[in-house]
Amino acid sequence: ESRVLANALSGKKGVIKSKAENGKLFGSVGVDEILLALEAVGVKIEKQVIVLEKAFKEVGVYEIPADFGHGVKVTFELVIEAA
Repeated sequence: ESRVLANALSGKKGVIKSKAENGKLFGSVGVDEILLALEAVGVKIEKQVIVLEKAFKEVGVYEIPADFGHGVKVTFELVIEAA
């Protein structure tokens, strides 16, 4: 099952629109927001799969690692845009 989810996630792009000024977000984007963005593109995964050192506080494009265990790892693209 983890390989199926990893394949579904691989190459996907999540997009989050958040209030921002001069590239800085009002607040931050964390795992919960990322999960919602992935659900919007048809991928539903567990919270603990996403490997995130800290929440994002700036607009930009990020490569996010996901670790499904048993050596199954993929990355996906996250775009944070100013709303």
